[in-house]
Amino acid sequence: MKALHDLEQKLLTEQREVEHLRTHVSTLQNNLDDVRTAMRMLEAGPRDRADRSGSDVTEHVDHNGMTVDKPARSESAAGGSFLRRLFRRSK
Repeated sequence: MKALHDLEQKLLTEQREVEHLRTHVSTLQNNLDDVRTAMRMLEAGPRDRADRSGSDVTEHVDHNGMTVDKPARSESAAGGSFLRRLFRRSK
């Protein structure tokens, strides 16, 4: 009977680990999407970026007075802070 209980506990532990890994994979996929968006923005010429009104890119003026393109996603969207960190590091 103890062996069955031990197996059940091991199964529950492994199920929690799988769920944690799924969450981690989802976060990584969101970060990859953000990187791809950033790469498209960087590859686009200034005119291309300006012509994308209504798209998934918005412009804002950063604290240095520079105009910066960024994805028009809500701040709570997964990976949003990742993209901000990415742009901060690239300066």
